[in-house]
Amino acid sequence: MVRRVGRSIATSKIGFAVTRAGQIANAVPVTFSLVPAGPGSASGCTATGGAVSGGTLVASCDIPNVPVEIYDVTIGVGGDYYAGAGHSVVAVYDSHAAAEAAVRELAKSGFDMKKLSIIGKDYSTEEGSSGFTTPAIA
Repeated sequence: MVRRVGRSIATSKIGFAVTRAGQIANAVPVTFSLVPAGPGSASGCTATGGAVSGGTLVASCDIPNVPVEIYDVTIGVGGDYYAGAGHSVVAVYDSHAAAEAAVRELAKSGFDMKKLSIIGKDYSTEEGSSGFTTPAIA
């Protein structure tokens, strides 16, 4: 299962959680491969360690300059103690509006929204006053 995927202007961090009995910290290296659905080059990275919390290894690594695209993600767990693989799909958008439109389209088409994870970066909202109130004078 892909645990965490995000995008920033300069780098993308992708992570994977492995949960099994034993010395889970030995479930390295964890390799990540992103293959674009459209034109472009594949990219990837390898995590040689991670943090263990509650019996789960969370491994991550940075992939610089990930373009806006839909990617087929393959995760491989190797080493002398553990072996396995995972698979997922990641979509990278350049704006909140584009990501929101895609999520609305998925919901409209009947996609199970419980299977969707959304990660954002540098998103903020602005608030302002819309009027004034004056207390009543008795």
